[in-house]
Amino acid sequence: MQAIHTFGVAKAYDTKVGTHVFLTQMDDAHPLSVLLKKLEFGTSTGRQRMVGWYDAVEKGDALRYGGFQDVMINKLDALTHRGEWNSELLIAVAYEDASGKRYHHVPRNDAVRKTLRPVYEKYAGWSEDIAHVRHFADLPLNARKYVGGMVRSMLAVAYHGDRWPHESRLPNLRYLGVGPEPSQIIKDVPPTSELIRL
Repeated sequence: MQAIHTFGVAKAYDTKVGTHVFLTQMDDAHPLSVLLKKLEFGTSTGRQRMVGWYDAVEKGDALRYGGFQDVMINKLDALTHRGEWNSELLIAVAYEDASGKRYHHVPRNDAVRKTLRPVYEKYAGWSEDIAHVRHFADLPLNARKYVGGMVRSMLAVAYHGDRWPHESRLPNLRYLGVGPEPSQIIKDVPPTSELIRL
């Protein structure tokens, strides 16, 4: 019997197709939204995907309830400053209702979700071309900090209210995609215990 090793896979931002609630959706006129929409179409339907900020609440819940040993994050390069896009990146770390009550997990009731707004942490962006980078240490500092923020906020949601497991049992970011080609992958991402301290 072979042991199962599970990967979680996500983009460095969020996308959705359909009519369900998308709390971190960007305004269509936002400069980053304009750029990302040029990349995002449904593979089977060809429909335009909606784009949004990275939602650590959804990713953390996937880890909490589904579990995975490693993570891959794709399309980090798509967030590089270019054209009119040159401002901060946002990561949703919780949701909040009109009274200020915070939700650290995804409510299963869509009627409740529709009443919530995301609580964001802000990260500085970068303008350097990272499509050619193959070593994590060669990424711009702001890109490294953003990656650390994605992982740290996902774990904070997954283990909210509980003790974090020993660092040896935390899922690691195994691969980081910086372009569409199979060769455009960073494979030497530091262990999670180091990454979350960035």
